Amino acid sequence: MKIQTQINTGGMSLRRHLLSRAWFELYLGWRFVGRDLPASWYPSMLFTAAAWRHVEGSALDLAVSLLKSAVLFWFYIYVFCVSNQARGVAEDRLNKPHRPLVIGLISVPGAYRRFWAGMAVYTVLGWLFGVLEWVVLWQGVVLLHNFARGAMHWYSKNLAMVVGGIVMLAAAWQIVAPIGTVGWRWILVVILTFTAAISLQDLRDIPGDRATGRRTLPLVIGVWPTRILVCAVMVVLPLLAHFLLFVPASPSPTALVACDVTLAGMSWLTAVRCVVVRSPQEDHHTYMTYTYTFCVALLSAVVVL
Repeated sequence: MKIQTQINTGGMSLRRHLLSRAWFELYLGWRFVGRDLPASWYPSMLFTAAAWRHVEGSALDLAVSLLKSAVLFWFYIYVFCVSNQARGVAEDRLNKPHRPLVIGLISVPGAYRRFWAGMAVYTVLGWLFGVLEWVVLWQGVVLLHNFARGAMHWYSKNLAMVVGGIVMLAAAWQIVAPIGTVGWRWILVVILTFTAAISLQDLRDIPGDRATGRRTLPLVIGVWPTRILVCAVMVVLPLLAHFLLFVPASPSPTALVACDVTLAGMSWLTAVRCVVVRSPQEDHHTYMTYTYTFCVALLSAVVVL
């Protein structure tokens, strides 16, 4: 009886330990990726829903596709953020002191172990969900960006974001159905337009970038030229979306007006904020507005397709 009690107690202790470890890993993952979800996880889910709407799938198809998308794109952003932050602790002490490696939640070697484990899981998910080519391409981008100094120069850094955006939306659509002409038109117009303004994210990180020798666009051409570039892109973005994406989909007049007004409001708010309110904290809020504008553009796909 005593031995049996010890076995039961040991089993309960093991279950509690495993549960505690699982919760810690979820919490740690959130600390790594939480601020990047509006630029990655949310848009992916929205574009998966848009693909489902386009092919007129069933409610069950939508549920299954969204579940696949949720899991796959958690690892999409997880492997990028963990490796990026493991390589950039010195910069984060200046720009983002809240990050888990800076505050000591885990060690840098611990982050690398999680990165490689995440890469393995991400690969398996890509194979299971039929998007392995996009997973492998993103893994290559992550390695070049975070381990081969791609993040140190504005042209390679921004190119990585272009490829990463195409990978993200292509995989999100392909989870549901093969990518046809409509899917590719949305992917290329949305990604090429939004990534033309991607240097907005660098305006908030200038002190750390300068200290670590990173050559982002604001440090190469200047802060004001970068602000003007971002502002110009966000001003014309709703017009491009209207003529290249919304009108060809032939939505109802009500849906067209709703999408035009919402996207224009968010995009022009971002443009105004970029040139009017200027500080690292306000630039972060402007960048978040930009990511929510990205989400609005993809939500429009759900409405009009």
